[in-house]
This record gives sequence, structure tokens and C-alpha cells, in this order.
Amino acid sequence: MRLLPFACARRCSSTLLQRIDSLTASDIDPLTRRPLKPIDDAFFIEKTDALPVKDALRSIMHDFSLFKCLRPSLSVTDIVLSVELNLKEKQLSKLPKSAKMILYPYPFKDNRRILAIVPEELIDQTREEFGADIVGSELIIPEILDDTYEVDMDFDVIIAHSALSKEITGLRKKLEKMYPVKNRRTLGEDLENMIKHHKFGQFYMYNHATPLFETEVGTTEMAVEKIEENIRDMIKQVQSDCKIVASKRDCFTECSLKCSELLPQFIDLSEYVK
Repeated sequence: MRLLPFACARRCSSTLLQRIDSLTASDIDPLTRRPLKPIDDAFFIEKTDALPVKDALRSIMHDFSLFKCLRPSLSVTDIVLSVELNLKEKQLSKLPKSAKMILYPYPFKDNRRILAIVPEELIDQTREEFGADIVGSELIIPEILDDTYEVDMDFDVIIAHSALSKEITGLRKKLEKMYPVKNRRTLGEDLENMIKHHKFGQFYMYNHATPLFETEVGTTEMAVEKIEENIRDMIKQVQSDCKIVASKRDCFTECSLKCSELLPQFIDLSEYVK
């Protein structure tokens, strides 16, 4: 179902509720149990055909701009990719259980603050070229332990160079799950990519109770082409995650894009699934 672009609701909800309450049995179709005539200036059409991603995004942007004319206070809104995975319950249970991170070509979320522990000779480069917010050698470790630098207050992610893996062991109890480790890409030698990944990356997670997967891919203030590239990368990532239980072409059954109070726009992913 999709709201027609020219038929956005203009009346307040109280007026609409009054009209609903005033309906009588003669106003209702006995077969469909729906009003015989529209009760407002907004009405719905049957489920739309799936559109190419770019066309679907243009349609959403157009509809959102019209809706914003009626509600000027409406703020920038996320565009959500919704995918129905073609997986059975046992297959769903094999998908990653913890949150994963993707680095979009065009990030749109607030940047995370990075604290980096690196060898003395890499401090300036890590701060100036790689973009870490707080940088120090092993001498910064006591300052973390005594809360001179606090988690969430001063930094969101802590990254360490593998050359200092022994020196940072004293932080294990203090940091717990934030303690730098290789499998979370917070401990290693490739500081530039590690910092970029955690500073701009976005988390996503599967719900093992349902095949429905949803995640944000952009906002209504972004260019259509940028959101399309983000969608392309996310689809590739989901395909990779599902590869352990299904072939690439069989990963998805139904896909749509959602935005705020607009109804879903169904999309055709055939050009991405090859």
C-alpha cells in the first residue's frame, strides 16, 4: 500500500476520527467492511509494483517534500531498507547473533569519538591524518584507569596498536566489552582503516525471531545517488551474511523502503542480486 502523492491528509486526526464515528451500516461495504466513499482527502491504492531503487527513492523524496509542506515542523527523517529474508527458522538461527558494523560509502550518522593508544612515533600521524579524537602512547593508560578520560563522556571507542597489546592488558577489567581485540577491529596495525571504520561505521543486527531485516540506509536530505550506493553495499553485506545458509539469488523475497509516515515503497533488487 502506498499513499498517493497528491492525496496527503490535510485534516487533523480529531476530524478524521469524528467522521469514522459517524459512519453507519449503510456507509459500509458488507463484503470488504470498508467505507463506500473516502472519509478524507487521503486514500490508498493497492500494493504498488516494485520499482527500481533509484525510481523508488525519487518517489519517496517527492512524497516526503509534499508531506513536509503540510507539516513544516517535520524534521529530516531516516530512510529504512526493509528486507524479507528467504530463510527458515533454523537458517535464521545461523545468522550473526551480535551486532555487526558496515562502513557506508556515504555515512549519515553522528561520528563516534575515538581514543587511540599508539606507539610514541605514531601519535601525530594518528591524530592529524587518521582523525582520532584523543591520542596517546602507553602513558595515557593510567589516565584512563583514573577516569581522566571516561567512556561515553570523552570517547565512544578505544583503539590500540598491536605493538602495545601487552601494555594495555591493565585496561581489560576497566573497559570490559570495549577492551581492544582483533576480531572487533579495535586492535591491529592498520590504524587508518580501523579508525575510519569505527568513527563512521553503522551498526546493524538480525532478529532471529523473524525473517524481517531492517536498517537505515540514508536520510531525506541526502542525494538519491548516495542513498542508492549505501543500499547497494548493504545488500552485498546481507548476501555475504546469508551465504552460509542460502545462495545469493535466493536471499530475499520482498524488499521495500520506508520513510517516516509514508507507506512503504516496494523495490526491485534484481540489478543488485546477480
